[in-house]
Amino acid sequence: MKAKHELKIEHKYFQAVKDGRKKFEIRKNDRGFQEGDLLILREYDPITQEFLGRIMKVEISYMTDYAQQDGYVVLGIEEIWEGEELTEIKKVVIPKFVAEFLGSHWEDGEPAKEDKADLIRNQEHYIRSFGTSELKNWIVKADNFILFVEAAMNGYEVEKEKLYYVELPVSIWNEHLGELETKYGYLKYDITSDETKIAVCDPWNLRNFKSKLTEETIKSIDERYWAFAVEVEG
Repeated sequence: MKAKHELKIEHKYFQAVKDGRKKFEIRKNDRGFQEGDLLILREYDPITQEFLGRIMKVEISYMTDYAQQDGYVVLGIEEIWEGEELTEIKKVVIPKFVAEFLGSHWEDGEPAKEDKADLIRNQEHYIRSFGTSELKNWIVKADNFILFVEAAMNGYEVEKEKLYYVELPVSIWNEHLGELETKYGYLKYDITSDETKIAVCDPWNLRNFKSKLTEETIKSIDERYWAFAVEVEG
């Protein structure tokens, strides 16, 4: 099943792809690109911030992140003929606070009256309306307004929040050595009772003593704990 991703592309690059001279795209991998996915490339003028009307469909034939900036990939692309069947529109992934904004302003994350083109034409108005909020800081990043529009129009998935252990140095009396030694304790948080404790545990049985917590939860318990947060792998 092919997924479809709609992307803007500057005129000079659009033409190079159209002419067959440019057979790759370097993109931030915030869409979960996969080989075989389809890209809908929309010709765009960055000066007027308007789409120029031409659209081209290409297929991802190859992917690599070799020697790229963190989070970016090189996509090998091949133009495809009109009429290829699109069986799935892949939803964009957005942070939780963006999803909360969409949910509070538009029922089911859908604009009531405006279409996608209108949202894009009036992006400055929307950005100004966000004030100095966390949302504005996210939306002014490269291409994030397009992500915002796609989320509003086509639906979205919420980005999974990172989880952390809180690893704290604890002094323990070693009876065999007759002195204090430093071990690591882990914050255990019971959300039902809002109770916290620090436990030193057997390294082979960490799961019974560690709590996986979000940054927000850790800071809500005590801001000072954040300095000892260790991201949970996987």
